[in-house]
Amino acid sequence: AARIAGAAQIIAIDTNPSKFELARSFGATDTVLAGEDALAQVVELTGGGADYAFEVVGVPAAQRQAFLMLRKRGTLVLVGLPRMGSELSVPALAMITKEARVIGSLMGSVPYQRVVPTYAQLYLDGRLQLDPLISQRIALEDINKGYEQLIAGETARSVVTFDLSAVLAAQAQATPAIAAPQGDAGAQAKTTPVATPQTPTALSFQQCQMRHSAASKR
Repeated sequence: AARIAGAAQIIAIDTNPSKFELARSFGATDTVLAGEDALAQVVELTGGGADYAFEVVGVPAAQRQAFLMLRKRGTLVLVGLPRMGSELSVPALAMITKEARVIGSLMGSVPYQRVVPTYAQLYLDGRLQLDPLISQRIALEDINKGYEQLIAGETARSVVTFDLSAVLAAQAQATPAIAAPQGDAGAQAKTTPVATPQTPTALSFQQCQMRHSAASKR
């Protein structure tokens, strides 16, 4: 996203050096190992500090360090969700003298109904890379293992797949039947199956674009 936005320098910071190659493939121009020395390295690499710093893990210590990485009139964007009750502490004097800003961003701070078609087009054009971010596809029963691999730094993202056909088959088997009233003593009982909910129709990308255009005109 930073590359698409036109950022000239993108610094990726991580505790796991094995993630640096993936970060470079997504547009990072520099990589820094997280730790006490990260602040000095970022200030040196940027020649005084970053214009924007994005903290995405929700750790107060990392949030404070990201703030200190800002240059004058820089902006810290808090993306990662911290634990309940966590507090952010930054030097008040530095915030004033730097004229720095601290803002929060929930789920990108964008209206999804308008930007999803844009993201889809960027992906189709090859400008927004998503495929390299998917390390593996796992079944729902393997989700705990997926979390363990994510915490261990073995994967970037895992996609949980669902067997929709099996779900629909189970629904069909569980569909109750209602006995129809008998017209006379000799008539055989008939059963009428209860209608099952229709599977939602997937919208094509062109339909999303049309809806997006109509929403924009309104």
